[in-house]
Amino acid sequence: MPASHSWVKSDSEIQDLLRTISDNSTQPPPLFLDLEGVNLSRAGTISIMQMLIPPKAHVFLIDIHRLEARAFSTSHPEILAHDPSRSHFTSLKTILESPNIPKFFFDVRNDSGALHANFDIHLRGTLDIQLLEFLSRSGYPRNLSGLANCIKRDARLATHELHQWDQVKKAGKALFDPEGGPPRHELFNAESLDPILEAYCVQDVLLLPKLLQVYAERLRTVSDVRARHVQRESLNRVAESQKVTSRGKGDHMALGPSSLLL
Repeated sequence: MPASHSWVKSDSEIQDLLRTISDNSTQPPPLFLDLEGVNLSRAGTISIMQMLIPPKAHVFLIDIHRLEARAFSTSHPEILAHDPSRSHFTSLKTILESPNIPKFFFDVRNDSGALHANFDIHLRGTLDIQLLEFLSRSGYPRNLSGLANCIKRDARLATHELHQWDQVKKAGKALFDPEGGPPRHELFNAESLDPILEAYCVQDVLLLPKLLQVYAERLRTVSDVRARHVQRESLNRVAESQKVTSRGKGDHMALGPSSLLL
């Protein structure tokens, strides 16, 4: 999985990222996103936002822990000055809230809840790849699939690539979620992140476009009716995550939405 990554840790680097998104060869640019944090949910905090902008295999690691609200409010005035119609590209907040810029997550619920509770971000234009996988299965499934299982089963990795991915996954989890010990998610807040955790952050979001392609193709062969409901239920997930009564932990998180199978 040849790829590169870079950190976004300053206002000027946020502005560079905004220009990269605005100038992407594909318009509107598809954004693949993931978050790491401490108790990531409405009740927790965000450490890092990972962003992949195809067609380049380059992941941006945005240091939310240090930039805080500036990560989302910092603007690039030249974008608007050159083309007033591109106002949705002026900050990460306008990008995340634009219904015209497609954003892809795998299980958006806690990511959305954390963005809303911490920074008043109202995600729009979001599609949840976990729901695509759920609906692409034939029959009437009950439980959702986790990202790790989806990657192992469906990412179409070569044997050596899957082994490398699995080794990074295990090494990363051993650091922030050691067996027999308390979670240490605060490690994602380190000023100089452990290289193992950097690789952990990069590799999953890098594979989301592959999963999207696999499940979109499979869904077209299963049911056109189901396909029409994916975006609706993705939006429902975002809306539910923004409620103060939202619960981001528990057995209910493993259950698929029965409304999608009607």
